[in-house]
Parts: sequence; structure tokens; C-alpha cells
Amino acid sequence: MESEEGENPRIHRLFSSDAFGWPGALTRLRERPSRLSGVVRFVLQARAKLRALQPDCVQAHWLVPSLWPIAIDLGRPIDAVAHGSDIELLLRAPRPVRVALVRAALRRDVTFRFVSQDLRARFAKRTTDAILDQSRVEPCRLNIAEPLSRVDARERLGIGTAERVAVVVGRLVTSKRPAVALRAATLAENDRVVVLGDGPELGVLRQRFPAVRFLGRSPRHEALEWIAAADVLVNSSKSEGAPTTIREALALGTRVVSTPCSDLRTRDELYVSGDDAGVGPG
Repeated sequence: MESEEGENPRIHRLFSSDAFGWPGALTRLRERPSRLSGVVRFVLQARAKLRALQPDCVQAHWLVPSLWPIAIDLGRPIDAVAHGSDIELLLRAPRPVRVALVRAALRRDVTFRFVSQDLRARFAKRTTDAILDQSRVEPCRLNIAEPLSRVDARERLGIGTAERVAVVVGRLVTSKRPAVALRAATLAENDRVVVLGDGPELGVLRQRFPAVRFLGRSPRHEALEWIAAADVLVNSSKSEGAPTTIREALALGTRVVSTPCSDLRTRDELYVSGDDAGVGPG
């Protein structure tokens, strides 16, 4: 994407590998390893396009593959945005490999933006402390244009004023531990438990929790309505940075019950539980 001052951005579309998409590239590659060929094609096209455009600077969302291997040797300033799953992927590499990659990036005018303090500290500890001087922490922006009140959201969704509703929102993959969240939500005194999300765990979860309502992957405005209407949002993942759904719930005034992970440990307004119980005070 490129733009001149006062002009709309110009979008350059590339081949879209079916390895990318919901519920995440790693999950999709595990399901069908042959999708890797599409990733290679996308990377080669993106590298060629960047070199043809010769931009003044690059913002690379996701360290893999946007920074490595697409943009790393472009010879331009790069702002690399590190989320969560790409950090986990890099940290699986042997230590000499990940340290060499980070040091090479730091020598090439790359600055890193982490979405949470915990991700930054953990990545520095397992690569090199030198990254601390060329990085900052900046959570992704929330986009809640017209926040609904709890009363209005419940009226739209047909939820009674006295009903207790718990929601679980996100990808239904093993690393997010949705079964832990649902076990906690169903054990608590909730009249209705609703899941918004999809993924490879959906079939197993439907069988295990027949009383739970699974809405699948929902439009953003619908997910925000359910979060606003709920009494509590339950999170059980241990590998979050600054989870968007939790930040959205807090912005909408919905209580959050979460396992302790990442920057959530330092947020006083979160109700943080023990390791596997999934339920905090209140």
C-alpha cells in the first residue's frame, strides 16, 4: 500500500495463499502442509513488489513473514510490529538462529513495536537485550465507534434483564484453552454461556458442552454487542500479549475473568484467577 499526501492509499494486491486466514497460519499449515507452497509464492511476490516500489520506509506487521524474510534486506527503515503468535514461532527456533536474526535486524535500521510489555521483555530475554534500545510498546488500537450500553445490547439480543450471561470470544484452538474457559463458565451460576469464534476445536467443544450456544465466527459488530451485553467475559489463554477482546470488554464496562498471563497481571481492573480454575473473585 502506498499514498501521497492528500491522496487515498494505493493498494497493491498479491497472491493470497490459503495458508493465511482464520484460525491462523500455523493451524492451517498443520491441517494441510501443502499450503506451504502458497506461503513461498506470497513471500517471493511481496519481496519483488517491495523492491520494485522502493518505498521510503516499511511497516511490517508480523515478524514472520513480513520482516523475515520479506523486508529484512530492503535497505530501508522498517517498523516491525510484533504480536504474539509470531513471537512464539520465532522463539521455537534454536537460540543461535533467533539471536542472529535479531542482531541482523538491529544493524539494518529496524525498530520493533511490541503489543505488550511482557512480549517485549520475554523476547529480549531470549534473544538480546540490545532490542530494548530499538523497540517500544504500543497495543493495537481499539475500534469501538459506537459503544452500546449493556441495556441496549441486551434488548437487541433478546436477553432478559435478570439473566446472567458469560461469553468466550476468540479462536477455538488448543493454545487458547477454550475448554478451560467453558468449564469455568458452565460451573459458575450463569443462565447462558455463549461462544463467538471458530476453529479446529469447535466439534469437540460442542460435544463436551452441549448446553453452550456456539455462534461461530461472528461479524465484529455482533461480537461487540455480545461482549457489551454479557455479565462477564472469560479468558483462559496463557499466551496473550494485550488481548483485544479483553481490552474491548473493559472499554465496554464488562467484567473480565482471566488466567494470569502477560500484561494482564498488572491490570487492577481485571479479575485474575489461579492457574487452571478460570474464575476470579466475584
